[in-house]
Amino acid sequence: MPESIEQLIARVVREEIQSLSVRNQRLLDADQAAVYINTSDKGLDNLVSDGKLIPVRFDRKRRFDLVDLDKLIEESKRK
Repeated sequence: MPESIEQLIARVVREEIQSLSVRNQRLLDADQAAVYINTSDKGLDNLVSDGKLIPVRFDRKRRFDLVDLDKLIEESKRK
């Protein structure tokens, strides 16, 4: 069954709130980083294994610096 307009609005608001909270963080977890650069978990893993992105490790968890993600985006633009 398709979403009602109220469900759609609620979902969009939740996504926007989550997006705003991500923008206020310096380090993102792998899921947040993948969403931020619009890739899959596998795509993020490939960027790490190719040396294009270096994770920060705290508490045995991979985190990704927002500055590095923004830099990756800028460097990936074609001139």
